Amino acid sequence: EPADLKERIAGLEARRAAFGGIFDLPRREARIEEIDHFSAAPDFWDDAERAQRFLRERSDLAEPLDTWRKLSQGLDDARVFLELAQGDDGAD
Repeated sequence: EPADLKERIAGLEARRAAFGGIFDLPRREARIEEIDHFSAAPDFWDDAERAQRFLRERSDLAEPLDTWRKLSQGLDDARVFLELAQGDDGAD
C-alpha cells in the first residue's frame, strides 16, 4: 500500500538524519578537502610514504561518505517515485 510505503520512507528519512550525525559528515568532507589541497601541491610525492598515508586516510574517509550519499539519494528517489505514483492514481 502507498500509505505503508510513505510511512516506511518517513521512518528511513528520520533514521538518515540521525545517522548523518554519527558519521560526522561535515568533518569528513572538510578533511577530504584538506587532503585534496595537500595532494595538489607540487611536492606532494616527494615523501611517497607520507603521500600514501594521506591517500589511505582520504579513501577511509571517502568510502563511507560515498556510500552514505548513494543510499541517501536512493531514499530521495524512492520518495519522489512514490509521490509520482500517488499522483498518477488521482489522474486516472
